[in-house]
Amino acid sequence: MNCGCYSVNPSDIAPTLVALDATIVTNMRTVKAPEFCCKNLKTSDTLKPGELVTGIELPLIKGATMHYDKFRLRDAVDFAIVSVSSMYSVEKGKFTGARIVLGGVAPVPLRLQHVEGFLIGKHVTDETAQQAADLATQNTVVMARNAYKVQELKALIKASILRMR
Repeated sequence: MNCGCYSVNPSDIAPTLVALDATIVTNMRTVKAPEFCCKNLKTSDTLKPGELVTGIELPLIKGATMHYDKFRLRDAVDFAIVSVSSMYSVEKGKFTGARIVLGGVAPVPLRLQHVEGFLIGKHVTDETAQQAADLATQNTVVMARNAYKVQELKALIKASILRMR
């Protein structure tokens, strides 16, 4: 959250590729999405000279529901001010799997493994959603003009969880 600009990571797809555990295929190699999207700040530091992305492989994850939510200022296609890529598995009203990746809050997509772990075994309730949103933002450091991002992020996380009812 320690950024004053809107398009910290302008890619809407990067957080989703990380959440889906995708593999990026190039003309030279295959790379897991977290390494491809989160290791370097510049594409020129990720791709080798002459290397091109030729495909994206997505694993089949049975029983999971995936969503991408973003807060933006304009309804048209716009950079996310904050975004949440979420993938959940729920059985009998309890979380059995969770992957949550944020966009627009750090220079690269940020996976919330501590929140994912918190959700496992919990019922899908308003209280669980609020606790997860609070946990996701408990150590944020904001700048004077972007504190609103915390509230938007909490709302997106809560909505992603409550959608699983």
